[in-house]
Amino acid sequence: MAKIRRHSVGSVLFSGWNITFLSLFSLTILYPFAHVVASALSDNAAVLGGRVTFYPIRPTLEALRQLMINRGYRSAMGNTIFTTIVGTVLNVIVTSMLAYVLAKKELPLVRQLNFLVVFPMFFSGGMIPTYLIVRNLGIINTYWAYFLPSLISPFYCLLLRNFFASLPKELEESAILDGATNARILMTIIIPLSKAAIATIALFYAVEHWNVFLQAIMYITNRSLWTLQMFLRELIAQSDMSFEKPEGADQFVALESLRMAAILVSVLPILCVYPFVQKYFVQGVMVGSVKG
Repeated sequence: MAKIRRHSVGSVLFSGWNITFLSLFSLTILYPFAHVVASALSDNAAVLGGRVTFYPIRPTLEALRQLMINRGYRSAMGNTIFTTIVGTVLNVIVTSMLAYVLAKKELPLVRQLNFLVVFPMFFSGGMIPTYLIVRNLGIINTYWAYFLPSLISPFYCLLLRNFFASLPKELEESAILDGATNARILMTIIIPLSKAAIATIALFYAVEHWNVFLQAIMYITNRSLWTLQMFLRELIAQSDMSFEKPEGADQFVALESLRMAAILVSVLPILCVYPFVQKYFVQGVMVGSVKG
């Protein structure tokens, strides 16, 4: 017969307090997002009258439709998708290659190389020297300005290095006996066994590229290369008098609704991607942080 576990009064009160506090804290996080969704889907009169809270009033998709036909938005969204996909692929490839080298403790000068990777985590050259380097490389107003300055994150590289170091060395030794090169070992053995860690850093990199803002302000002056965050910045800074209704719009939509619609559309793609990599997220972070 199973024993009935009795909880003390203190543990019950503590659990009740935790549930209450975390529930209220969750509501403070969810309410702003619910307000954005409701404002993007509500009627103009309700938005302008300030009557929208956390549910749509007289729901309509006109704000989303006018946003989709806006040429500036479509250009910014295309640039954001392109930089996120290409940038994440480049980040993962280069970070994996460097992490594989750092995981080989028997290599000469590997400690010095690890130091060079760790040092920028605490000390950086600063904004102005970084801008001068980017300018001298001739990548101002190019897509490379989004990729090269943030090609490798030291923290993600060390995270992946620790994961590689935790893999059995016997697998690599047997592959070497079969005549496999380091590149083949990395591609056919190390990476397939490191899906959790790679998916984790890929998600981190993708979020950074999707939300890129500082690099766009510093290195991009050509509006055709603006990302979604730059479009949102311009949209939020506009007044109702300066906003031009896009061609094909058959009715007036409040600028506030367009702002909320743009914020909603900018958040949804990342929310849709996250569930597919969530199962790798905890495993990748925990395993990659055990060994150093």
